[in-house]
Order: sequence, then structure tokens, then C-alpha cells
Amino acid sequence: MVDTPFLVGLMTVGELSWLAVYILIVRRSFKDRTYGVPMFAICANCSWEFIFSFIEPYVVPHVYVYHAWFAMSLVLVYLYLRHGRKDFPEGLPGSWFLPRFAATFLFCALGILCITYEFNDFFGLYSAFGQCLIMSVLFIHMALRRPALEGQSLYTALARWLATAICATVCYMFKPESKVLNFLYISIFCVDAVYVYVVYYKSRALELNPWRRL
Repeated sequence: MVDTPFLVGLMTVGELSWLAVYILIVRRSFKDRTYGVPMFAICANCSWEFIFSFIEPYVVPHVYVYHAWFAMSLVLVYLYLRHGRKDFPEGLPGSWFLPRFAATFLFCALGILCITYEFNDFFGLYSAFGQCLIMSVLFIHMALRRPALEGQSLYTALARWLATAICATVCYMFKPESKVLNFLYISIFCVDAVYVYVVYYKSRALELNPWRRL
């Protein structure tokens, strides 16, 4: 997708920034004994990373970062399976917890594959930024729903905002004519800004110092 040293370097910075996001979320999740990524986002991310790491692998060096993302996503899967039952809808039988997760995972994987082959999207742009917008909305919902911002911090919110903005900038330079992608870039940037504000505002409301809660 990127063929100049500047773009390759900038994309690598964005990808490594996303790796930092994963590390921050995993760290906070273990400290709070919870999961820090909504279930649908875990399934979508893990599916995307597996597909573009092993089924339709992207070019070196980016694919190595995808491998690292996938490894971190497996940790997020573990955290959800360990702690997610406490958030399982009360109206559903507890025995549906694992089947629901498996069905969501399959749904995401098949959806990403269909988008990839239908639109020849072997860079994974449409599926990546489409699910990223959904994920941004889900993070806001999770921050508002949880009483004490478990698994979340201002640093994870800022890191997500920065990492996605960098990747979106590179992808825009590569494919500036796509109206769909441009809509997704702008929407994600705006929704992530709202998420940063929500985390900051709620941290202050809970009398937490958002800058000291890593």
C-alpha cells in the first residue's frame, strides 16, 4: 500500500502506536481484573489480524506488527473469557456465554473475508476502518456504562486517538479519492475525541486524577 520511505515509516509509527494501545489496555485490565475491550471489538480485531497475518498476509515489515497485534488480541480474548461473565445479560442463560462469543467471532471473520474478496480490499482498509468506527462507539458506551472506568484510562483513550489518526493520514495519502474511507477517517477522529472527553470527564467526576492513572 505504501511505497515511499516516509509513508512506510509513518505507517509503522501508527502501527506501533496501536501496539502501545494494546499494551496499555492489557495492563489496565489486569490491574482492574476485568476486560478492557468490548466483546464485538475483540472478535472483529482478532479476526482481522488473523486474516491479514495468515490468510492474506500483508507485506513485510507491517505483517510482523500484525502478528504482534494478534498475540495481544489473544490476551484480550483470555481477559474477556475470564471476566466477561459478570457483564453477561441477565436475561440470557449463562450457558450461552461461550456460544455467543464463538458466534460473534465467526460472524466477524466471515464478514471481513466477504468484504475483502467482494471489494478486492487486500489491504484491509474498508474492514479495518469500518470496524474501528464501531469500536470507537462501543468504547464510549463501555465508559458510560461502567461505574468506575474499569479497564480504561485517559492514556488508552489518547493513544487510540493518536494511533488511528496516524494510520488514517497514511491511508488517505494512498487513496484520497475514496468517499467512504474519508467519511470513516473523519468520523473515527471525531468519535475518538468524544471518547477522550468522556474518559477525562468521568475520571474527574470519580475524583480520579486522569494523568496519574496509567
